[in-house]
Amino acid sequence: MKRYIFKSGLDIVASLKCGTRWLDGFDVENRIDTYSIGIEDLKENIHSGTTFIWRPVREHFISAIETDYYVEPDRTNIWESILHYQKYGGHWYPYLYKKLYPIWKKTRFRFWKLRALSELNEVSAAMPYHFKQYHFIVPKGYSTAEEALNSLPSKHTNRLNKLIGEEEKWLKLMIEPQYSEKSWEAYSDLEDSLLEMKCKVKDMEAEVKLFEERLDRKLEIQKTRNLDLDIQIRELKDSNTKLQAKLDYSESIIGKLPIKLI
Repeated sequence: MKRYIFKSGLDIVASLKCGTRWLDGFDVENRIDTYSIGIEDLKENIHSGTTFIWRPVREHFISAIETDYYVEPDRTNIWESILHYQKYGGHWYPYLYKKLYPIWKKTRFRFWKLRALSELNEVSAAMPYHFKQYHFIVPKGYSTAEEALNSLPSKHTNRLNKLIGEEEKWLKLMIEPQYSEKSWEAYSDLEDSLLEMKCKVKDMEAEVKLFEERLDRKLEIQKTRNLDLDIQIRELKDSNTKLQAKLDYSESIIGKLPIKLI
């Protein structure tokens, strides 16, 4: 995980694949410190004002798989990645929320959804956005990471689904209290729908901006070409004027010479 501490008192902890690259560029001028931190170290440092960034467990896992294939495109066995996660962690750790739960129970730090990072504060809302910024390749030979997972034998997918289900259980225990007097899952789904619509608007704005930038570049190129053409036309006119002057002079000389009769 990574921790980000700011002068405003904002204290953020995020796992890999939970916005760390975006957070690396967030409010840098007012940041006091950034460092990597493990769960054991978190016990002594985290407090009730800490904000922990979360995303749905399966979504987190899929993103981790895609990142691993981006880092190691020659890797062909998706099950090796899963086994690596179980032993060592990495872009995804199947026991994160289980180990985080006792720490949360003591401090009751708050959770913040990854999709809502742009709504964290005024600074985050003003940060530039590009919809293709964090897109990665998928496992070789597959159109999606989900398709690659479905190609695994059922004993492997059952094991994976069990790990994900356990993590979801621990995450739910911590998130649910933030949605008091509401069905947290229904509310979270509604929140996701709203964020998805906002993302689509931002995607459209980004595409429009990109189109306008391309159009501006084409207009600049056309202006340059037109300027070059104007210069060529002026040069041709100048050459033509000089040629006409020579012709006029030649005609005037010829007209003054006596005509020799044969």
